Amino acid sequence: MEERIVNLESTFAYQHERIRTLENVVSQQQLELHELRQALEVLNKQLQKFAGPALRNPGNEPPPPHY
Repeated sequence: MEERIVNLESTFAYQHERIRTLENVVSQQQLELHELRQALEVLNKQLQKFAGPALRNPGNEPPPPHY
């Protein structure tokens, strides 16, 4: 019985450490994702500023005169 308890405690300690490691990884990924979203937003604003009308939806354009 004592051996089973020791095994359970060992398994619990291992799982607890793995969960802490995974929590750290997820936390880092969330920070990185937030930074990437901010960078994408900045790039999108810059692209809109410099490209202007060139990025409009072509579906909103009237057809060319030869149609």
